[in-house]
Amino acid sequence: MPDHSRLESPDGLLEALRSPDVDTRIRALHRVCPCGGSFAVYERYMDEVRRLRKDPSPRVRKVAVHVEEDAGHIEMMLARLDVAEEHGVRFGDRTFTGNWRSRRAREHR
Repeated sequence: MPDHSRLESPDGLLEALRSPDVDTRIRALHRVCPCGGSFAVYERYMDEVRRLRKDPSPRVRKVAVHVEEDAGHIEMMLARLDVAEEHGVRFGDRTFTGNWRSRRAREHR
């Protein structure tokens, strides 16, 4: 039975991402994925994730691609939030779409 406790420490996570065991690498990739954890964790290990996109195991490659796709979606959302904030729009507004269109129409006159 594999030791899952090593996935909890940063050094253990790196070790797991480099493990010869396919299931260990997959579990480690899931811990790195920003969809279930921290974007900062993904950023710390993104070079390893990129490397695992070329892993010999198709299962590992599939999870590595998923991790990078989720990171891309999160980066896009963060960029959109930054742009909205620059324009004084909060995404939490109930009337966000209407406010956004009105503001853009006024700016482009």
